[in-house]
Amino acid sequence: MQRTVIGFGAGGSQVDAQVEVYAPSSSGLRKLLEFHTHADSGRMPGAAVSAGVGAAASGGMTAGAAAANVGTSAVKGYRSQVDQMAGRSADQAVAYLSGFFARQGWIPQEKVVLAKRAGE
Repeated sequence: MQRTVIGFGAGGSQVDAQVEVYAPSSSGLRKLLEFHTHADSGRMPGAAVSAGVGAAASGGMTAGAAAANVGTSAVKGYRSQVDQMAGRSADQAVAYLSGFFARQGWIPQEKVVLAKRAGE
């Protein structure tokens, strides 16, 4: 609720993943690499801020209205944010792994996936 109404990092969400890659060897599994990915919900303004002064002055955004809007959409918005963050974290892992695989000669260089930048 804090994230949806207030924003700017209040009640923010994040997805962190630890990735470990192992390969079989004659002595068992051998760790090839380990890395972490991170994605967060950022510091976007919430509904109370983004409604604007005009909405508050005209009575268009009351605490009750904000709470009602949040109540009906908070779960849906949270799921969507987590899905997006998990997707960004997975994209980071794919980019890192494809670069590693290409350096090992396991995939051609043209198959390397570049990491997406924030906002892409």
